[in-house]
Amino acid sequence: MKLFVPVRVWCAFSLLLGLLAAALPVQAQTVFPSPDWKVAQPESQAMSAAGLERIGQWLEESGAKTGLLVRHGRIVGEWYFDDATPESKYLVYSTTKSLASAATGLAIAKGALSLDSKVGDFFPDANPPEKREITVRQLLSMTSGAKSDNSILRRPDLFSYVLDELPMDFAPGEKWVYNNSGLCLLSPMVHKATGKNIDQLLDEQVFEKIGITGDDWSWEARDGMPTPYSGLHITARALARFGLLVLNKGQWRGKTLLSSDWVSEAARTSQDLNKAYGYLWWNNSTGSYRGVPSDAFSAMGKFGNSMLIVPSLDLIVLRQIGDDSGNNRRVDLRELFALAAAAVTDPSPSLAVADTPSGLEVEKVFTNFRIDRPILLTHAGDGSNRIFVPSQKGTIYVFPNDPSVEEPTVFLDISSRVVYEDKQNEKGFLGLAFHPKYRDNGEFFVYYTPTETKKPHTIAVSRFRVSKDDPNRADADSEERLLEIEEPFWNHEGGTITFGPDGYLYIATGDGGLANDPYKNGQNLNTLLGKILRIDVDRRDGERAYAIPPDNPFVGQQDKAPEIYAYGLRNPWRIAFDRQTGTLWCGDVGQDLWEEIDLIEKGGNYGWNLREGVHKFGTRGSGPRADIIEPIWEYHHEIGKSITGGHVYRGKKLPQLFGCYLYADYVSGKLWALKYDEAKREVVANYTIRGNIMPIISFGEDEQGEAYYTTDTGSIFTFREIEGEEK
Repeated sequence: MKLFVPVRVWCAFSLLLGLLAAALPVQAQTVFPSPDWKVAQPESQAMSAAGLERIGQWLEESGAKTGLLVRHGRIVGEWYFDDATPESKYLVYSTTKSLASAATGLAIAKGALSLDSKVGDFFPDANPPEKREITVRQLLSMTSGAKSDNSILRRPDLFSYVLDELPMDFAPGEKWVYNNSGLCLLSPMVHKATGKNIDQLLDEQVFEKIGITGDDWSWEARDGMPTPYSGLHITARALARFGLLVLNKGQWRGKTLLSSDWVSEAARTSQDLNKAYGYLWWNNSTGSYRGVPSDAFSAMGKFGNSMLIVPSLDLIVLRQIGDDSGNNRRVDLRELFALAAAAVTDPSPSLAVADTPSGLEVEKVFTNFRIDRPILLTHAGDGSNRIFVPSQKGTIYVFPNDPSVEEPTVFLDISSRVVYEDKQNEKGFLGLAFHPKYRDNGEFFVYYTPTETKKPHTIAVSRFRVSKDDPNRADADSEERLLEIEEPFWNHEGGTITFGPDGYLYIATGDGGLANDPYKNGQNLNTLLGKILRIDVDRRDGERAYAIPPDNPFVGQQDKAPEIYAYGLRNPWRIAFDRQTGTLWCGDVGQDLWEEIDLIEKGGNYGWNLREGVHKFGTRGSGPRADIIEPIWEYHHEIGKSITGGHVYRGKKLPQLFGCYLYADYVSGKLWALKYDEAKREVVANYTIRGNIMPIISFGEDEQGEAYYTTDTGSIFTFREIEGEEK
């Protein structure tokens, strides 16, 4: 036996067996959870070493040649038995039917086909004449194996009916007849509709986009039939990604690749096929397989190739039982599912708290004007009750806190000094903070990407002063550059600057951009990227235009930047202090799967790029560690894909919102208020706020603590109670 599990087992094997019994609940080893069992959101990709070892033992005992366990598209467990190797045929899957169906989904998405398209629309001379009435909807169900599924046409002569006088110039082989009657008609229909063979469609519109290369899949002739009507073979790793594509309703990283109509139809019409092989085909209908929860289904082939997908866990288990000779063993899906579910570790904190309606909705305010890309909203804290809103393009506007105001006043225009491009919209004017003693000293600070720098991707923090003659006009010539930070790429600029209760200026920077943090800036204490910085703007320290607070956590330590207050962040957008408790909140934008909310502590490591949310990031990431602070909250990319962090509401107009942290998702437009019990150190509620449909750029508050947010349409919104709903 050869066994490989990429999670280190720290205990001796004898000790491990003892741990297994404790790690796995007795009932979970042999049966599914109860019928009402469900998980509200996907859990992490982390799997316990003990749980993985048990799965490997189970696979071997079941006669498997190989096993592959994938979480969120990443391989976390891989096994080979007997003569199988990673390069062997046992990890190659013949998936002609499912992928030909996927090509049909692409044709539907392009508008070239519909589920109700008929054979006769493309082959008007097909015989017998009634064959011309067969629809794509019917053919999709038949691709699963017509001998097993004749539930739609209900014909005793199904094979001859479909195959006789087929509009193709060759005769299919016997093996083809057995499995692919529906496919024999789908393939030429897709070609007629799109002008491309199914392999061309898949390569251009699916495989290339999800990173599957030609080395991972290939066509091969079967029974003398020419490609692309014969067998498509694809590696298990590629198949896992393809399975996730279907699981995610035809979307890959937020982009729709396959028609949702096709995905839903493939899941609905293909019923439980060959129970002797112990698998289901894109099937999640309740009660179709005894003992299997309605949210669990499996797919991909006969001859023991199988994939178990559990959407609530986002878990995929691939296996091969037996060999292509047909010498297959039936396996107990319930047992495999239970083992895999029991191996999942460190669940998301969002699993414990369900969303609850807040009774609030959004309301547009200051409706007489719009500001181009209003990057934030704030106040000067000087008792004037004015509101300041900068444009990301470099102009700060000021106006009275009066809904009837007709037009804002330009407070500062440095747009000629600011780099901003719509295609690189993480650059620009990003941060504004007024000095706590602004009423006396007139100082404020800005965070932006300047035009005139030695390097193209540079962020700067500068001090400005208000004009001596006009409180609604700043002195553009008063700029004093405090800090410049070079970035390797244009994105992940961070951008928040804010003063803490201690009077120091806090600066949130991104990790430098691109993806995966290629320079590992998040964990590098010798760079200012991927950090929360803290500086003293009221003093100077040698050549610096600022001083280092003496209690910063890395002061005096070799190869560690003294400005750093906290680290391990990807792209914090935004940070804010709770004006009542002084707690520093942070919304950190995720990459692959998770958006997170952190409570920032001095010297804290927030895990990037080892962790994403409460999960291991990538193959080289880390499990939970004592030196990494986990987020208090996260949400999966099925919900949204880019967090906009806000602040804790401390206003008076909406008592039900008091003490809640406002946050939103820029992509989905969803809006929430999170209730956190600092004494218990746990989230106790997550309230939904109704009515927003636009990307939310930033939150803000006025001097009274009333909350607002800005959108990329240039509008400003606040919150109100929904009329007629109980408080």
